[in-house]
Amino acid sequence: MIYLKADLKRNLMKTSTIVSLLIVIVLIFLGNWLVYISLTNNLNTSAEIGFPFPLRVGFNIVLNSSIIVSFIIGSLVITDEHKERGYLRILESGYSRSSIVIVKFLEMILLCSIFLIAGLGFHCFLNYLFYGWDYNSTVILINFAKTFTLALIPIFFVLILTILMYLVFKIESIAVGATIFIFYYLGNALNMINMFLKLNIISDIANLLPNRTLSMITSIFMDNSLENINSISFGNSFYELRFNILFCIFLITVTFIISLIIVKRKNFD
Repeated sequence: MIYLKADLKRNLMKTSTIVSLLIVIVLIFLGNWLVYISLTNNLNTSAEIGFPFPLRVGFNIVLNSSIIVSFIIGSLVITDEHKERGYLRILESGYSRSSIVIVKFLEMILLCSIFLIAGLGFHCFLNYLFYGWDYNSTVILINFAKTFTLALIPIFFVLILTILMYLVFKIESIAVGATIFIFYYLGNALNMINMFLKLNIISDIANLLPNRTLSMITSIFMDNSLENINSISFGNSFYELRFNILFCIFLITVTFIISLIIVKRKNFD
């Protein structure tokens, strides 16, 4: 716990972390401002769409961009430790190699949460400033909270996968590239292979991958927030996605175990 607090504080104060957070805030502001200008210049369209539209679209962007934020956080946390030979310092302090992986994973989760909460709060503030806030806005916010809770599971997979890829390659660009490929394009690759092999199990696995799971979670949020704003049932959503979520948890567990095995066997220097 002491190591986690100290390392989290160190990473929060780093220039790269602060700059990354500012970039996220600026992008959210620009996105909201462009939507606001577009709607105010076409009042007929804005009346047809309804003013909750920017809020739900912004939430959808946050939901999808959370993975990109995860890539940023992963590269910030895990790579600098190796560049600064921080692993050796930690081991000399009496911490086990396994504790390094566990702490880095928890730290990624905390940093990613800080980024996303800050971005979400700023997005809600801008919507209140531009359009005001009503009951529908509250329902959309609650729906987003429910769906994003489910989205945390594929996000956790990205975080631990980033650790594993860096432990394997030890080169930041290759590790991040491999993580992006596995998350975004592995399903497409499996579907292409299945075109020749014609095995249903391959397509079934492709549909259970974390990227597909995140897309399904996004669809649940948008389907209940476009025309008639309906409250989302967390239990029903979980049941609908139960096989995807269980498969994601399985992948997280396997990836975490492999990372622990590698970190115990591999020299950091």
